[in-house]
Amino acid sequence: LKSSNHFALLNIIAGALQGVMDLATDRASVVGSLDRVGVLHGSLSIDDQSHDRKFNYSDVSLSLDKGASGMLFSLGATGPSGRWTADAFANGSPGKQREFRATIRDLSIDEISLIGGFRLSGFDTDAPLSVDMNFTLAPNNSLLNAGGRLEVGKGYFRLDEPDHEPVMIQHIELGLRWDNDQKKLQLSPIDFKAGGFDMAMSGFAQPPPETSGDKVLSDDSWRISLNLSKPSKVYPERSTEEVVEVNEGRLDARLNYGQGKILFDKFAFSGPDIHARLTGYLDFKEKFRIVYHLDADNTRIKSIARLWPTHVTPPVRVWFVEHVTSGIIKHARLSGDFDAAAITAMRYERPPPDESVQADGEIIDAVVENVIPGLAPISAINGVLHVTGRTASFKARSGIFETSSGRQLSLSEGQFAIADNAIKPPPATLDIRLSGDVEAVADILNVPTIKDYASLPVEASNLKGRLDGKFHLDFEVGDLARDENTKFSVDATTTDLSVEHLIGKEKLEAAALHVVANPNGLRVDGSGKIYGAPITMDLQRAFGDKGVAQAQVNFIFDEAARQRAGFRSEEHTSELQSRETISYAV
Repeated sequence: LKSSNHFALLNIIAGALQGVMDLATDRASVVGSLDRVGVLHGSLSIDDQSHDRKFNYSDVSLSLDKGASGMLFSLGATGPSGRWTADAFANGSPGKQREFRATIRDLSIDEISLIGGFRLSGFDTDAPLSVDMNFTLAPNNSLLNAGGRLEVGKGYFRLDEPDHEPVMIQHIELGLRWDNDQKKLQLSPIDFKAGGFDMAMSGFAQPPPETSGDKVLSDDSWRISLNLSKPSKVYPERSTEEVVEVNEGRLDARLNYGQGKILFDKFAFSGPDIHARLTGYLDFKEKFRIVYHLDADNTRIKSIARLWPTHVTPPVRVWFVEHVTSGIIKHARLSGDFDAAAITAMRYERPPPDESVQADGEIIDAVVENVIPGLAPISAINGVLHVTGRTASFKARSGIFETSSGRQLSLSEGQFAIADNAIKPPPATLDIRLSGDVEAVADILNVPTIKDYASLPVEASNLKGRLDGKFHLDFEVGDLARDENTKFSVDATTTDLSVEHLIGKEKLEAAALHVVANPNGLRVDGSGKIYGAPITMDLQRAFGDKGVAQAQVNFIFDEAARQRAGFRSEEHTSELQSRETISYAV
């Protein structure tokens, strides 16, 4: 295991193993000089004044017994997190072959930090940690063999941030074995069951090759390679989410400890509904920085949303997960470049610098539901997505708007946009252009959120015709969104419109109308025919008005119109038999 000082991490590992062995077997060390120690049913109190915390332990047992075969050591105690134990065996002496084995069970994260003399920050967990390790050193202190196992038991894991949802851990296990012939650290098995993930992996970590003299390699990095051992699954956290299957996965990375950098040369995973790959790097020595590029092709939106970290653009993520219920990402690229300040900002739901996030993608056959309560879903959406650190937009090229009654409108253009997610709650807009049967628009205006302000004064069943128009919605996204700040507007034109029972039993025919509905109210104006005669009309209903709409109707009341209206021509004078312009206030 010896190498040039150029390989800092390898030397640290070698020094640690040798230090453990010297402590246990060297007669000059504190432990090595002892022959026998025993404690039963003891108590121990530790006052960690450097971190302002205290630990009290009961039923402390300690046993150290040195014989011809080697040294046996055992330690156990019951503390705030329950009972933990440590057992070790060592034999040999400096200058001879030495062997060491140890087993540690159920240490808490607080006890680990106490033993290490540091205090962990940024996360908390109550999951117990267990470790098995064994290694053998040659007389020259080179490593002959080594192996071990690290296991994390059941518990929770929570990041130290306001809105992070705790992740439940079922079981995490990492097996390690040093292959002295290939000079590799074999990593197997790796089992990970936590946060909905159920994965099994295997691979290796290989240190840089040894050098001699002044020779310096261009790359002194550890190589790390991992592969999925079997198909894996990511289980849903909510009833609305689906299981994501991952059949293939691979990670190729390099760790350069001296430079304080991890390079992700390849991180690829795929399954029936997901195909993604990532490259990037992490700087951790002087200034923290993480840079990555994630590409996805032919991937279901629900699958990629399941893997979306909760602290990355959280308002966009929340709206995306809740409202975009299906669709395919034909191709997308997400790039991120975060320093420590940006990471801290995202942890506390503040957006990172705008330029730190860049995402562009093409989406096909998407479905957006419940934009406002009661509004019908928009399906078969095709368009492009663009996201930055502070903005988000989606421009649709096509789609279908199907109302609750089954009527359809075609979407020819549309845009969803969040201009600045630094505002709490972030304001958003939705603009869509629709065309189709006018009855479908009547269904939209009968949605409770809209109907309270500008419902139509006629029954939807009385309407026939075609419509082309624009729908605009102002609303808020995120957990703090307020329904009272939802505002809408409709600006549309109709062709070949007919309205049954517009005046009594008479219907409006062949009408071309301009319809405007917004928080100011409803206004309809245009022309058509009634009683078979030309008509112009102007209808208005004020904001929030529940009563009858007010309309001004002007039409030509000639002989044919009078007869259609039921007037007998002989009952009128010749003056009335002429063409007259009639004006009604309805």
